[in-house]
Amino acid sequence: MFRTLRLLVSKWRASRNANQQLDILLSGAHPGAARAERNEWLIELAHWLHRGGAAARDEASAHHPIHTRLRYLLLVLERNPAWRSNVARLIRTTLRESDGISLLCESGMPTQPGFFGAVIDRLHGMLIPPAANTSELSGLVTLMFPAHVDARWLADLPDDLLHGLRALIVFDLDAQTHRGADRFSRDLLAALHTLTCQISSTGLSRFVRNRLSEHGKPANHKLAPFFELRRALLAVETAHDRWRACNDEPETLRHLQRELNVLRLMLDECAATARGIYGHLARHGVSVDSVFQIERMHTRCARALRLLEAWLSSDDIRARARLVAELVEANQQSLSVVHLVRSNFSLLARKVVESNGDTGEHYIARDRREYLRMLRMALGGGLVTMATVCVKFAILGAHFEPMTEGFLAGLNYAASFLLMHFLHFTLATKQPAMTAPTIARELDRTDTPAGVDAYVDSVLALIRTQTAAIVGNIVAVVPACLAAQWCAAHLIGANIVTASHAHRTLESFSLFGMTPVYAALIGVLLWASSLLAGWADNW
Repeated sequence: MFRTLRLLVSKWRASRNANQQLDILLSGAHPGAARAERNEWLIELAHWLHRGGAAARDEASAHHPIHTRLRYLLLVLERNPAWRSNVARLIRTTLRESDGISLLCESGMPTQPGFFGAVIDRLHGMLIPPAANTSELSGLVTLMFPAHVDARWLADLPDDLLHGLRALIVFDLDAQTHRGADRFSRDLLAALHTLTCQISSTGLSRFVRNRLSEHGKPANHKLAPFFELRRALLAVETAHDRWRACNDEPETLRHLQRELNVLRLMLDECAATARGIYGHLARHGVSVDSVFQIERMHTRCARALRLLEAWLSSDDIRARARLVAELVEANQQSLSVVHLVRSNFSLLARKVVESNGDTGEHYIARDRREYLRMLRMALGGGLVTMATVCVKFAILGAHFEPMTEGFLAGLNYAASFLLMHFLHFTLATKQPAMTAPTIARELDRTDTPAGVDAYVDSVLALIRTQTAAIVGNIVAVVPACLAAQWCAAHLIGANIVTASHAHRTLESFSLFGMTPVYAALIGVLLWASSLLAGWADNW
């Protein structure tokens, strides 16, 4: 048993020694191994880069210690040509046999047709990571770069490390392999064709056509970019091949630039058309699936532009590094349910808040006429409140079962609020929940002196309006309750509330008891009901 413990301790100490582990790791690189073994070796190498260890930091890599470890790795490989050859051939074999289209086209973009399907897909990816023998490059990138800082240190790689990595990949490259070394450019072009097909398919779908129609008539001129997108990409590909075949002649270069401008224009118009659908949603209501489709098409347009830039700058290693960093970041976002929900619910939340803000404007009196109108609305609200309280005490006095009593009490309050709404009355306790979005919207404009003045005016008007609502409610409730009690005593010879019940009710209110907690809870419930009202108004 002690021998086993000593062995475990020695292995743990060896794992803490990064240099010793690197030697063992590099000696185990086998280019001819099965895909699963090659992928596991690359994952272990990435794990070594993420770990702390004996590799000393230098001043140039103080912000990214991984740069120091990567520089040390390249130095070790330069001193051991056999290891370097095996590592280079292993990387090239993995890149050649992996599907790069999944990383270029699908990272950061859900593949499911609907929002809730994408949520389930991401939950599945979070719970069950990709297998080590995956043939998709996106799955391998997920396993190699799981940390959020990976995209940052990849984007900040210095030039010497970039050139060192490129020299490692092409090391000991024979003539036959060198002819196929431009596979990444071919993958970029294939990804561009895939994205343009997806953009055109979404843009010509019934979902987009119905939302681009004008006065019930189809807007065919807005669909033209989706028809021309595939043709524009084929024209760019043909012009690029002709330019390469003619040894960079000026005329072919100008023709290529013209075709590139047309393709970029088509992509920009497709993205602008997608943004234009937001106006239709603002007028006719927002749905999560609608926002999901628009955001995905907009993301595909932006990704196509980035891939086009990387495809054209095949000799710019810095542009390739930026693209890889963006793909790593997008691949991490592909596993984030929070990112998906935030990006697709933002428009719905904004629409709900704007609806609440527009409603809250009616509860802010900005002149004498609106102030008197608010006072009349508060008087009506006080009368309805008095009737609600009387019905409440009648329900409590009937001594129903607790479930029946709670149901009738809730029905009583719901009916009173609906009555206030249809009669255009108001209750002072309801106003803050409706006016808060309006004040928040005014607060967003305080970056200018005019915005500050408007915000101060709105706050003062809100205070005056709230005072009018409180005064109106109290002025109506007190005499109405006295009148109701007088009528009950003279007509039926009974009190609405007995003296003992009234004393118990007053004693239940305490500033140092649960009353403030209940009041705060009511405020939260009123605010939540205002959000639900805005959500219902969206439909």
